[in-house]
Amino acid sequence: MGMGFSSVLGLLMMLLGSGVNDLASVLSTDAYWKAKGVTVSVDQLIHELDAVKPADVSKLIDALDADDPKTRDAAAAQIAALGPAALPALEEASKNGPPEVATRCKALAAQVRSSSKAGSVRRLMAIRTLGEMKKQEALPALRGLLDSKEMFVADYANAAIARIEGKPVPATGVTDAERATDLSLLPDKLDLVAQMALRGGGEFSIEKLIDATPMSDAQKAKSKAESTAGILQVLEMVGNVRVDAVTFGFYAGPPGVPAYGVFVVHGTFDARAAAAALHKQFSDAKTVDGVEVFKLDNETSLMVPSDHRVMLLTGEANAEIPVEATIAASKKNAGDFANNAELQKILKSVDTKASLWAAANMTEGLKQVAGPLADFDSVTLVATQKQDGKDTVIDLRLDATGPDAAKAKSAAVEMQNTVQQGIQIGQQLIQAQPAMKPLMDFLQSIKIETDGAKAKATGSLRGMPLLPFVGVHTVEEPLPPGQ
Repeated sequence: MGMGFSSVLGLLMMLLGSGVNDLASVLSTDAYWKAKGVTVSVDQLIHELDAVKPADVSKLIDALDADDPKTRDAAAAQIAALGPAALPALEEASKNGPPEVATRCKALAAQVRSSSKAGSVRRLMAIRTLGEMKKQEALPALRGLLDSKEMFVADYANAAIARIEGKPVPATGVTDAERATDLSLLPDKLDLVAQMALRGGGEFSIEKLIDATPMSDAQKAKSKAESTAGILQVLEMVGNVRVDAVTFGFYAGPPGVPAYGVFVVHGTFDARAAAAALHKQFSDAKTVDGVEVFKLDNETSLMVPSDHRVMLLTGEANAEIPVEATIAASKKNAGDFANNAELQKILKSVDTKASLWAAANMTEGLKQVAGPLADFDSVTLVATQKQDGKDTVIDLRLDATGPDAAKAKSAAVEMQNTVQQGIQIGQQLIQAQPAMKPLMDFLQSIKIETDGAKAKATGSLRGMPLLPFVGVHTVEEPLPPGQ
């Protein structure tokens, strides 16, 4: 059984709320080296960091243009066997070689990248482990990686050096300009938009999540082993995956009209490796305007247009999901969201640089699913993030504006009743699930006030993902052939 790419994306989107934003960090280094059967030492880890020296494969690349098929196949096999050492020459030939050779080199480069992912992940884990061991003798080797162009290596080395030197670990994340661009990619026909971009550096692993889940020690051990194996399988298929921000747009539509949602996931990943993995899992794929669109199920499509964006579109049956418009937006780096006058007006009151924010134009369709908020015309949510020791603390504020004071007060009472019901349920659950205490503390921190036609709710969440969930759910999917 395995964990698919879409499952991993969902896991990262949840853990993003606790400040963990890359897949390799979801595994502890102890779990990784245990899975590999390795007893670590500083010397062994430093050896793992040795740079791969480019190999001279010019003659073998020339042989790829030979008339004899056996000669071509033999040359290709020898190049593939050299692994990452052959990549510089392959990439050069794929750009500047004769057409036939360029095509073969491009395919070989993709093959080498795919087969070398396990080594790339091992290298990152070695860097991380050296940082955790805080051994001064590792500093020269780590400093030698700060100019690396290999994905994640320089960031990991920088973090490891900071740990050894007792300094704060540098946070990673998207720029405000990148966040604004991601928002602009959304279509104009939306009722709600939201964006989450919590800074990395949190300490929240799959092992900690399992330890906090009420189950027997035997069940925990089994769950840890299965989760580690599933995450490692994806890591060694596509490499590390970092998620820095998620932008979301939702169209509720009027009653009777199918709804849809658009996700723009911003991060760092090997798009070609991800596409190859998706091809193995999902046979229903088509190319739209030069971009591959993978049909995950009848309602969900996914595309990976670059090494920094994944776009996921999902909707109810018969919804007019804007696949073509989203692809066009990704190509020109701008969509039609600027044309949504109502949401643009609401966004003027929102700090769109905050860790998380949301804005909703309460249309009739949205009111059908909004509960107490259905009595308002517009709703905004803003969350700010700070670090208190090892805990991530998130302060949230919700503001809602309605048509009149009476409806605002009535809705506020209903909201308060809903919170109290949650507290009562939480008091019962917390005895069996102590890990839910941060959520209970959050509910008890909520304060709701009204001022005329406006309502405000505030609360603070500490030491728990922003998108809380209970237990560990590993999505079981069939493995691709040969895996």
